[in-house]
Amino acid sequence: MKTLLLKLLIASIIPLYLCSCNGNQRLVKKFVYRMNAHEVNAASKYIYPGNHPCLYLFNEAVYSKSPNMLFKIQEQQSINVNGQKGVVVKLQCNNSSQFFQDYMMNLGMLNGNDILVDTIFIRETNKGKYLSFDWVKINGENLTLALIADTTINQINIHSGEGANYPVVGKLNKAKKIVIDEYTHNPE
Repeated sequence: MKTLLLKLLIASIIPLYLCSCNGNQRLVKKFVYRMNAHEVNAASKYIYPGNHPCLYLFNEAVYSKSPNMLFKIQEQQSINVNGQKGVVVKLQCNNSSQFFQDYMMNLGMLNGNDILVDTIFIRETNKGKYLSFDWVKINGENLTLALIADTTINQINIHSGEGANYPVVGKLNKAKKIVIDEYTHNPE
């Protein structure tokens, strides 16, 4: 009898636990968990592939300046806006740098209490659901991450224009990535 009561109790609790958040909210939780661990590459698997350059730029230019920052999910609510699914999320930003605070306030996502509020839309593809990522404002999906694929080259020059005649404005090392416009043509 005790075993039967225990099984009934467990059977009634498990559905409540599993229903506490939907699949879209679980995606947000997994993304936040990876970001808190500063595992941005692992976090990127939850982000729509067209938004990977935005995540990369955010990490390099903003997030990396708050090495001890911790996101805590305060609240999540599933929404549907004109047929597009999303999650409104409120994140407590603990130990964030002044640079991060100023940046997110400038985007209109951070209030005075270090609470970041964003609507993260869900993008469905034939490979599954992904989170949109727009904490860096870039127009278009023609951007991609590039790196040196040739294993014999350790560094390449970045010129101010198309072609070697333009001045060198930077260098790309073998282990680094750069965001490029993949529709730009190569005149050579």
